[in-house]
Amino acid sequence: MKMTMRGRLSIRVSLAAGLALCGAAAPSMAAPVQIELRPQVVAPQRQVRLGDVAYLRTSDLAAIQRLVNLPLGQAPRPGQQSVLERDVLARWVRSQTGIAADAVIWHGAERSRVTADVQVIPAARIADAARAALAQWLAARTVRFDLEGTGSLQDLSLPAGAVEFSVRALPAGAQPSTRMVMWVDVRVDGHFVRSVPATFLVEAYGEAWVARSSVAPSAVLAPAMLERKTVNIAAQPAALAAGGSADALVSGDVSSRRTIKAGEALTGANVARVAAVSRGEWVTLLLKAGTMRMESRAEALQAGEVGQRVRVRVAGAVSPLDARVTERGRVEATQ
Repeated sequence: MKMTMRGRLSIRVSLAAGLALCGAAAPSMAAPVQIELRPQVVAPQRQVRLGDVAYLRTSDLAAIQRLVNLPLGQAPRPGQQSVLERDVLARWVRSQTGIAADAVIWHGAERSRVTADVQVIPAARIADAARAALAQWLAARTVRFDLEGTGSLQDLSLPAGAVEFSVRALPAGAQPSTRMVMWVDVRVDGHFVRSVPATFLVEAYGEAWVARSSVAPSAVLAPAMLERKTVNIAAQPAALAAGGSADALVSGDVSSRRTIKAGEALTGANVARVAAVSRGEWVTLLLKAGTMRMESRAEALQAGEVGQRVRVRVAGAVSPLDARVTERGRVEATQ
């Protein structure tokens, strides 16, 4: 069906829907039909029907029911308008109902301008939904936090219907940051309309290990070097280093990547796990041969964690051995 458009045309005709509704056979008309086209129409629903844009009169009840429900397509989007010409509508009615042209008397406007029934959703409603989701997420990861919206949200013009907000979950492994964005998916009557980003300024506080005094680069950390303090997690350049106790965190397996200033929190950016076996390190090798057990010194040719296999060379030997790391500085091999 051809239509004249002002702005972007958003009414689309579904021929199959019209045929399914009206049937393929031409109805027999017991009385003429009068159709009065309305000049201005606000579409009350997503699907526009002939009964929305025109007044219909006839004594044939079956005919008027078919005509009132004759689909014309989707309503335009909020802020847009579609124009339906009378002669185009006449041809559409004829093709979809089989009613003869001389059985229909047209009145009213030459064209009907269709706009969407719009509702305005305040930005505060969207912000509240996003704020509640972010607050719940932060509460599970911090001891306290503060949120402040940036005021970047604007009121939304949406089609009429029941509005639903769905806040997307943050990515797995996300960390609090000073500026966080929550995406809100907006649906009307169950249909997706658009996504809106809500941005917040965040302060999120939690417990962290901090250096008591300055730590030199590549230093293996010890419990005496650290203390537990509350810090603004969101302001950290990287995720905090894990560890429920100082002994667990500094059991000889963690060293500084660079100089750590006094009072600075331990993060993935300034500390690193020390491998159980480092390349070039001399380790203790337990060599098993049947029931025999023999210990000797060997040079690690690869770095590895406990449970991993590395290549080692016994002092004075020509060929290296494949060994499994059992603990820090110790490996074992079987012959």
